[in-house]
Amino acid sequence: MADVGVRVSVIDPLTTWIPGSSPPPGTSEADRQFTQFSEAQILHMAETMGAESINAIESFGAQLEQDRIVESFAGLCDRARSYGLRVTLEFMPFSAIKDLATAWSIVQSAGRKNGGLTFDTWHYFRGTRDDQLLRTIPGEKIFRVQLADAREALGRAKRGRCGTPSSRRFTNRALASGYPTAILGG
Repeated sequence: MADVGVRVSVIDPLTTWIPGSSPPPGTSEADRQFTQFSEAQILHMAETMGAESINAIESFGAQLEQDRIVESFAGLCDRARSYGLRVTLEFMPFSAIKDLATAWSIVQSAGRKNGGLTFDTWHYFRGTRDDQLLRTIPGEKIFRVQLADAREALGRAKRGRCGTPSSRRFTNRALASGYPTAILGG
């Protein structure tokens, strides 16, 4: 890929980083395959592909204690550091890490330099928004931004416009405040 100028910056997702978090009964085979990669496999992929980070999610909506999640995230950051990797934590409204406040609390409590956030606009705008909190999070702790407008973006693209007003405002604020992060389409 490097010979054609393509670089892999992140391996996404790692779902097996919290002990005891597993697909609930009735999970489709496709979803099980999507979440089957072990931490060792994800770290190896990142190393082999020259990625700079891995993205950790909890996608099963498991009932987990916050202390356990913090401990697991801190441990993951420590192990990833030996590969020279950063770890991004992504919140999702349907998961145990359901919003920005929860994810930021985990990152702060873990206290690892290589631990930060993935900010996905789809999850943020369809979950519990907290613009005031977002303004207080240091830009250097938001490692990745995913712009994901889903259906709204498709409708606007057909009409010759890109993004929703909310995502455009967020992107403009993010760029103006100097987020040192990758902004990716999703």
